[in-house]
Amino acid sequence: MSAPYKPPLAVHLVWHPSDKDSVDPIIQAVSKHLSRDVERPFSRNLNIPLFFYSSDSPDTPPCGPPQGLAARDILFVSTSVNTRGREVWNDYSPKGILRAGPPEIISGPETGRSINGGNRLSRGNGEGVAKAPPLPNTCSASCVEGPSQSSANNVSHIKSLISMFRKNKDSEKIDARARNTPFGAWREALTNKGHSRTRSVWIYVQGSSFRRNSVNLDTPFYLIDETRMIKYLERIDYVRRKSGAKSVLALKCFSNWCVFELMRGYMDGTTSSGVYEARLGHERFGGETHGYCVAYTKGEVKEIVRYCDKIIFNSLGQLRTYKDMVGGISVGLRINPGVGWSCHPTCDPVRRYSRLGAPSSTLPTDIGAEIDGAMFHYNCDHEDFDGFARQLQTMENDFGDLLHQLKWVSLGGGVAFTKDGYPLDDFCHLLKEFGERFHVQLYLEPGEAAVTHSTSLVVTVLDIVRNERTMLIVDAGTEPHLLDVLTYGYAPTLEEGEILAGSSAEEFRGSDNGHVYVVCGRTCLAGDEFGVYRFDRKIKIGDRLHFNNAGGYSMVKKNWFNGIGMPSIAHKKLDGSVRIVHAPTYEDYLREKQNT
Repeated sequence: MSAPYKPPLAVHLVWHPSDKDSVDPIIQAVSKHLSRDVERPFSRNLNIPLFFYSSDSPDTPPCGPPQGLAARDILFVSTSVNTRGREVWNDYSPKGILRAGPPEIISGPETGRSINGGNRLSRGNGEGVAKAPPLPNTCSASCVEGPSQSSANNVSHIKSLISMFRKNKDSEKIDARARNTPFGAWREALTNKGHSRTRSVWIYVQGSSFRRNSVNLDTPFYLIDETRMIKYLERIDYVRRKSGAKSVLALKCFSNWCVFELMRGYMDGTTSSGVYEARLGHERFGGETHGYCVAYTKGEVKEIVRYCDKIIFNSLGQLRTYKDMVGGISVGLRINPGVGWSCHPTCDPVRRYSRLGAPSSTLPTDIGAEIDGAMFHYNCDHEDFDGFARQLQTMENDFGDLLHQLKWVSLGGGVAFTKDGYPLDDFCHLLKEFGERFHVQLYLEPGEAAVTHSTSLVVTVLDIVRNERTMLIVDAGTEPHLLDVLTYGYAPTLEEGEILAGSSAEEFRGSDNGHVYVVCGRTCLAGDEFGVYRFDRKIKIGDRLHFNNAGGYSMVKKNWFNGIGMPSIAHKKLDGSVRIVHAPTYEDYLREKQNT
């Protein structure tokens, strides 16, 4: 008979700082199973202390186990990625991460071997097993190599692992999912054959950060990274569940359908600003499809009703012209509430003379009888929750009678509620109360909020020129590839450098300011500049740079200005694999220009 299973006394989750974004889903998975709350370090069910560490040491986690623990008391687990593309990982293999070999117990009670100082071990057939990291204080330990799969599967596998901690059952009854996965090896160790108890479990998580210099992709290219995106999608899903408000992706911001399979699990559908976006949302995303346009033609109305669950008109004139053509589709009207927020007048939906939405002063008293719902889109990149709450109160005061007559209300997009530090619980409470007070289904239309920090534009330095300032010429341009840099006059964040606010030539003379460069595009536009950055090293021709947060309003606006090669689009999935979604060629350029 198998010995009764005893849960560990502590679980330690360790990662390298460079992998922080990609291990976030794993952190969430572990927290959900042990603590239910990321902020609470103790499990309500098992009272297992859960510790998170970020270790930049190449050899060991940042802190050791309690003094006096024997080797048998510690289980060290590494979720090593070791089968996909060795050309990717061989260039980046800290000693603290197992590099190769299938999942199996490589030391412990079954083999009588232990890891001391990272000696190379052998399997029973004599083949070599990857070098494993020593534990802190050179303490030996039972060590199990993680699944030979990309870190994407780490989430489900770690859930299986943690589920073992929650099942106080005999080893034969431990989670069947784990028994049928590479984590079966972990199961064997966790049942403690020959052990009294596993005192401390160390899980060293290798994230799936994209080792860009090891991947043979020609620049420029956009990299859409699901491991970075999921953090924000989970926040959207949290708001859905806590507030009752549905979320539809704003395709005007991001419409790369290669990641729709992931996104649809966290959102309710899409909203569009034109017929083609509506069709894309209907065919590729699914769920609810909302159709909106500043102005429709008669033919477009006939087409868009084939794809949409809701159609939203921008003006009273369009509503009354085309309402009878929509059949049984739910009809809405965009309303300008007169209050809003934007950091730039160009994108302020409620600015003076705005053409977006019917002004409240023009609405007839019986408008509620003509529509099922209303869209109030009045923000752009609004990060202030208190300001949003005041806006919502103003809407209640001004439109209370109308709201009571509606079935649904869209609050539009432009609210940065997925940003780190945003008071999500307060946000959810506010939305829930609003929806319940007026008995309406609320909708949010996140665009940028859904893809924040998910996408990079990767470029190469082609030339370095000097004219009072030192300028790096890269193989992309602001106007064709990051148009909002020109439109709104901001500098995109750069992974390798720090943005400098000033740009006068005098600031860059001498070496006191470190390595300061103006990063410029290669179009003929004189002002084709991404921004001024300080680097911690000298930049050379051939170096790669990575503009972060390049997902929203970038690929939807890219163009063939100057006939410069269009960036490819690369898609990094949760399992760490990278594929080229589209690599534009001259033929694409020719098709674009054939009628110009």
